[in-house]
Amino acid sequence: MASLTAEAEKLHRTCSDGSCMDGKCRRGSCSVRLSAEETVAIIDCDECRCFSGNDSRPDFIILGESGGCLRFAIVEFKGRLQHPKSLQVQLQAGADTVGSCRRFRMSKSPAKPIPVVIHSRGGRTADYEVLRSQRVTHRGKRYPILAKRCGYVLGFS
Repeated sequence: MASLTAEAEKLHRTCSDGSCMDGKCRRGSCSVRLSAEETVAIIDCDECRCFSGNDSRPDFIILGESGGCLRFAIVEFKGRLQHPKSLQVQLQAGADTVGSCRRFRMSKSPAKPIPVVIHSRGGRTADYEVLRSQRVTHRGKRYPILAKRCGYVLGFS
């Protein structure tokens, strides 16, 4: 799907003059690496007009294709893994927005989310346990939330 980025740019061009489209998934010194062979579109949720005001939102939504299916990752960056229930709310807001906002109505409908929290430092064991029990729902299916360290390589296959 070589036109994935172009299609996403066209749909998001009214988001602050297209400034929601990003070339990297990074907050401060922490980043998510993307598989080089995959075509992806990275949307900065702080700049995207699908989210308004003080709505809960993740940091990024990344669209990518795997096996003919358009998938999306919902990414939230945190320095330390804490407050797992609020993290689930932010990630769920990303999944809900992909399902409802017209700017995500691609030629193929995004399915199978990958909700992930990226952190630079560890957290309490209890927070990891709560996060592992949390799920993000999309189209009636529940998906586990991943907790990964900075530099995590995200793949859609």
